[in-house]
Amino acid sequence: MGKNNTDGSDNFVLLNEYVTSVWRSSEKSANKVIWEVIVRVYDDSFSLPTTKQIKKPLAVNLFAGKNLGFMLAYCDNDGSKEREHFIGSTYKGCKR
Repeated sequence: MGKNNTDGSDNFVLLNEYVTSVWRSSEKSANKVIWEVIVRVYDDSFSLPTTKQIKKPLAVNLFAGKNLGFMLAYCDNDGSKEREHFIGSTYKGCKR
């Protein structure tokens, strides 16, 4: 996924354990895909857990009127040297 940082650490963070994703083909349209995603949300005190931490961070509950910035991207590569599909979007919560 690219070169490592100068200290040898990875230059990316995978957060797969915080997202559940399912997609299926539409029954009404052969060219339409429905992609459902559950994202666990944490407060501002969240930091990536280390392997030494026993206690996992607790997700927060959302409520009506809660503002949440959100960005989701999809990238796939089935073995070629370049990305085959890359889709991304952002949504910025309503102004208060």
